[in-house]
Amino acid sequence: MQTTVMFNQAMTIIKQLSLAEQLRLLEWLIKQITNLFKLSEPSPQMTSSFWQAKSLAEHIQEQHGQPITNLNELAMSSWPSDQTADDFIAFTQTQRQLGEQPQ
Repeated sequence: MQTTVMFNQAMTIIKQLSLAEQLRLLEWLIKQITNLFKLSEPSPQMTSSFWQAKSLAEHIQEQHGQPITNLNELAMSSWPSDQTADDFIAFTQTQRQLGEQPQ
């Protein structure tokens, strides 16, 4: 609880800084975080192959991906009989509008 209060107080102060001051603060934070990672031992997840860039072909090969040759394969096998596509679109639009409202 105390951490949240302190964080909120810090954010209130930071929002009052000029853009240049905010950027300087961001630079400082990045340096601090970078130094923390340099001091600690890398975790197995950070050194695993997960973090290595792979080509699309490599991902397809690993996941045994196959091209879609028939769009009907992507269609739902059963659409709820009591819902129309218009109902779905209206629901989706409503959810998006709710998501855009400030909390």
